[in-house]
Amino acid sequence: MTIGGIPEYLRVASGYSNYYQFIEREFEDANGYFYREPYFILSQKFREYSTYFSITNAISFGKIKPSEIAGFIGIENKRLYPYLQNLAKLMFISPSIPIDHRKGAGHYELRDHMIKFCFNYVFPNREFIERENSKLIFDFPAYFGRIFEDFIKNDVFGYLYPYYNIGTWWHKDTEIDIAAISQNQGNIVFCECKWKDHVDPGRIFPGLKRKAEKFLQEKNYERASYHIIAKSFSDKFKDSDLTLTDLSDIELIFNNSYERG
Repeated sequence: MTIGGIPEYLRVASGYSNYYQFIEREFEDANGYFYREPYFILSQKFREYSTYFSITNAISFGKIKPSEIAGFIGIENKRLYPYLQNLAKLMFISPSIPIDHRKGAGHYELRDHMIKFCFNYVFPNREFIERENSKLIFDFPAYFGRIFEDFIKNDVFGYLYPYYNIGTWWHKDTEIDIAAISQNQGNIVFCECKWKDHVDPGRIFPGLKRKAEKFLQEKNYERASYHIIAKSFSDKFKDSDLTLTDLSDIELIFNNSYERG
């Protein structure tokens, strides 16, 4: 979730039994293995290293639309696209569009796990890290929340809703973690993910429905249902349109899948 599956990275990580110690020594330390790794990779892959670095940095700062990226780094829009294509080809970034394919709503996201972690958490704090006797405290709950959402969308939701098209949805300041539409376009599921224990679904459900209403205003589905996925729940709030899934349920899903072969 932080370094991906590259064998050399896994070799470095295998020397640690504690995740937080691994981050502290290999990312938070200016002499750590991963502290300058993104610089090295980008300089090895691209001649115009500084431009690619600036684009990746812009995305980490929330400049995710091409026009925003171009403005952030100071180049013309039409010059930007070859750089974006090259970064996407090597899977450093990936294009993302809302599940309703709304025109003009697409943007770019950091895709490589190590690149994402460094640009979002390490590089913004370089001065702090390089001070002697300074200890950086990452916002791990927020980071794990994003990783959990990606895990559910990419690796779990397909088991829960086979034959559904799975994605995300956003419009202006409204975003839904996961939206899934059945292949016959008749049913849609809206899901919110919470990397927290003792989540109260009764408090989250109304907000999820309000966000979904903005999507449903111009759509016509036979049925809209809702799903909340969390580490654990404080109670099993019941509604005919709502499904709750916690980590113990997810473990059962994968165990059953493994047993079926």
